[in-house]
Amino acid sequence: MRYDIIGGDTKSEKVHFYRIFDLIELAENYKKHNFRFLETDYSPKGIISWRGSYDTPAIDYCTDKISGKELAKVLKKGLSIAHTGYKGGDYRYGDDEEFYVASYGRSEEHKVVGYENKDNEIILLTRIDPY
Repeated sequence: MRYDIIGGDTKSEKVHFYRIFDLIELAENYKKHNFRFLETDYSPKGIISWRGSYDTPAIDYCTDKISGKELAKVLKKGLSIAHTGYKGGDYRYGDDEEFYVASYGRSEEHKVVGYENKDNEIILLTRIDPY
């Protein structure tokens, strides 16, 4: 499989884009593991409104470490609240929705397509999905 690295190169083939519940389930299965994106120091941070289309969810990222237990908690909380779109409007997201990986105010087009378990760390694999 080829992967598109956030801020970098391409490494893929057949694709299944994760939905929010896929990421929650993964986080719950690896509660003690830290999560980060492939070949970056970025970790998932929580659900936000994607700038590319405000009614579409995104997972924001940061350089702080986050465990599976913490990630599942913030994702579930994100599903329970309304999110304000980048230019206004309130949106709610369901756990069956695909999501982009993008920092607030950006319309990056990466999506999670898989993971690797390495040394008690879950590495999230991404692929570009043009909008």
